[in-house]
Amino acid sequence: MASRAGLLDPLVRTNDDTALTVLRLALGIVMFPHAAQKVFGWFGGPGFSGFVGFVGSHYGVPAGFAMVAVAAELLGSLGLLLGCWAGSPRSASAATCWSRSRSFIATSDSS
Repeated sequence: MASRAGLLDPLVRTNDDTALTVLRLALGIVMFPHAAQKVFGWFGGPGFSGFVGFVGSHYGVPAGFAMVAVAAELLGSLGLLLGCWAGSPRSASAATCWSRSRSFIATSDSS
């Protein structure tokens, strides 16, 4: 049986490449304000309820899928800034793609 440290290793493992670190930080800096607008209402954003209401009324996205997308954007940006999940960035983008595909299916089914 694998130890707990061995199970977490793929999530926290990084490499020493400076270019990837700069790209990771730049992406985190760009993503965090967008997530903060949607979650906290910072930087002139609508806040969580405003965002969920907007995507629900304009695009027909269910609230649960909007919550998954916002959580993935917020946690993904914080993870990028802090260096967590740098070895496996696919989890945040996979959650975002999954929620968008589900909302597209839900929208197309209701038409």
